[in-house]
Amino acid sequence: MLLLCQRTGMRTVSKPAALMRAKSAFSIFPPPSILIVAVYDLLGSIAIVGATGAVGTEFFHILEQRYSALPRIKALASSRSAGKRLSVGDRELVVEEGGFIYDCNAYNDDLPYYTEVHGKKWLGVPYSLEVNDTKFWRGELITPNDFFEAARSCFDMLYEEGATHPKMMSVGLHCRIIGKPGRANALRQFLKYASEKEGVWFATRLEIARWWLEHYPSE
Repeated sequence: MLLLCQRTGMRTVSKPAALMRAKSAFSIFPPPSILIVAVYDLLGSIAIVGATGAVGTEFFHILEQRYSALPRIKALASSRSAGKRLSVGDRELVVEEGGFIYDCNAYNDDLPYYTEVHGKKWLGVPYSLEVNDTKFWRGELITPNDFFEAARSCFDMLYEEGATHPKMMSVGLHCRIIGKPGRANALRQFLKYASEKEGVWFATRLEIARWWLEHYPSE
């Protein structure tokens, strides 16, 4: 059985919330952004990862608003988006493949699987909002015990099924949400509960992707 514990990025929540946080990430610095200026000074360029997503798009928009002349920018994404063209100010950027070995944009399965992208096999590691701390923000989880019960119930079913067929459980975690004192104990309870079972592997998505590529190569 596989158990996936992961820390996820901004794109795992609703677009309005993601865009709001993208804006606030820049607004905490006085214009022009101290952080961006520091990056420019050190590296002379900046890369936007997930360039075709909601947050990446908003970052480009903020840069356009704040700078009359845009610096050297790279747009990076998975191979699914490689080759797409983005208009940023008076420039047209070609999205580059960022050296990724998988993506997690699918919600339609419980185990990794291959699709075909640009004539090549591409690994998808499915994601899930079922056991995900963003439900605290969406009002679907109220108390810390709600998280624990939801996680335990999901785990118990998958563990039972995993006796004959390997299973993967996706646990979406964000430090700013589950890390609150009132909620952290629920995560600790669940980790203790799951770790007491035999045959459970706590892994990141990258670790699972590497394992899958090694043991179940596309060809």
